[in-house]
Amino acid sequence: MKRSWRLALAIACTALLLAGLILPFALPGADDGSMDLIRGYLRMAIPGGAGAQPIAPGVEGIGALLFNLMGLWPLAYLLLQAGDKRRWRPGPWPFCFASFAGGAFILLPWLLIREPSGERKPLPAPLRILSALVGLAAVAALMFSLSPAFDYAVFAQALRSSLLIKIMLVDFCLFWLLGALESRRFPPTARALAALPLIGAFIMPLFRALPDQIENQLR
Repeated sequence: MKRSWRLALAIACTALLLAGLILPFALPGADDGSMDLIRGYLRMAIPGGAGAQPIAPGVEGIGALLFNLMGLWPLAYLLLQAGDKRRWRPGPWPFCFASFAGGAFILLPWLLIREPSGERKPLPAPLRILSALVGLAAVAALMFSLSPAFDYAVFAQALRSSLLIKIMLVDFCLFWLLGALESRRFPPTARALAALPLIGAFIMPLFRALPDQIENQLR
């Protein structure tokens, strides 16, 4: 990676880490009921819980959907890395797994310091296909269970008042951007799917895993 790109990425990485992981706990008034929001989102994710009485303003379907989809983005990014034949030093796996807790912010340092170091064998195609299908099923299940509680007005109000929702939205968009960057090594048809947030990240690996599976069966 060119020095200018490393410098730009380092600045962006530092700014996002400060904004996403430090400022929420350092700013005056940062305790904006975020824990109540989280508990409400978790309760709404449980089947049959979408119609429960919300325990904090803004605990509505769209916010709950965004919160729970953030648990699927790291899986999608792991899947994109699992089909990569390039070997990186350091490897992506510790950062990918840490992103389940810290979001896409954790992946930025890896993008900054990684260096290519040869090739490796991707994860077996059947496992990649199964993971992609599980991810798509989870997205569909969340959409189906939470869509009755969608309230755009309440979500807009919560977005203006809740630091948690702002950070989740930034984190979601950052994962979306990183997934689009990973799409550059896929065929053009698959790259177009990067425009679909999260869903495209689960479908793209199928374009590579399915041919690999067919090739293995023919051997």
